[in-house]
Amino acid sequence: MKKLLFIGAGGLIGKYFIQIASKDFSITATYLKHDSIPRKNNVKYIKLDLTKRKNVLNVVHKIKPDTIVLAASIGDIDYCEKHKSQAYQVNYLGVKNISDGIRNTSIKLIFLSTSYVYLGRKKIYRESDKLCPLNYYGYTKTLAEKYITKNNNHYVILRLSTMYGWNYKTHRQNIATNLIKQAGNNNKIYVVRDRYTNFLYAGDAATCLKKVIKKNINYTILNIAGERCISYYEFALMLCKYFSIETEKIIPAESNFFNNLTPRPRNTCLDCTQAEAIIKFHPMSISNGLSRMKHNKDD
Repeated sequence: MKKLLFIGAGGLIGKYFIQIASKDFSITATYLKHDSIPRKNNVKYIKLDLTKRKNVLNVVHKIKPDTIVLAASIGDIDYCEKHKSQAYQVNYLGVKNISDGIRNTSIKLIFLSTSYVYLGRKKIYRESDKLCPLNYYGYTKTLAEKYITKNNNHYVILRLSTMYGWNYKTHRQNIATNLIKQAGNNNKIYVVRDRYTNFLYAGDAATCLKKVIKKNINYTILNIAGERCISYYEFALMLCKYFSIETEKIIPAESNFFNNLTPRPRNTCLDCTQAEAIIKFHPMSISNGLSRMKHNKDD
């Protein structure tokens, strides 16, 4: 059985991946703050701070995994912009610590990146398009990608679109859970209507990751996203349908309405042609993703 070190088990994709893959791999899962996450009996859990280089190297040396999935990061875009030193430490230097720890070994590194490495001015982005991040979060991910591709013998980089699904209660909200929470508070919900992406169901992302681990691919960068590119406002209206939220609560707004937020790319729609060809990834529709989310609250 393949030995896997999953770094960042408290995150959204970590939650879904461990649920579907814990019987397929021998998994050691790491966390930092979310030590209250539910445990799977056949998964080993350890606490790990990516910024502690000596600890990182010791964990890698002790476990000797076949594959490392690096999902841990500071993903809050506004927090990264306000706390650049911390974002740099975790999102870049933390990745560097892992990368250095497995250099010149046969260990494969699967790094979970983001669509925010793109500028957002094209209609659709392919893996070969120029990296030009608009904010500091995207910048740290770009630095990490470049370091991995330059220094590692075995790697796959997955650029994930904006994900949605049921996160752990201790973890930050995503677009779907945040909308559901706000609706429950009877608030008017202002949603941007001039930003677009192909939203990615976390369960679909986890299935894709499992395929990547099982398939013998290397030196590869893949875009992973949902089936159709729509606006955040359109996504909110679709979510209302599945979760019985009054659409009158959803108020469309332009990007400049949110002037206190860090700039985001206007369009992060991803072309997944390569993933479809290489790992037979068939993006899930938003309707299917929301339906699964509705009927599988504990999935």
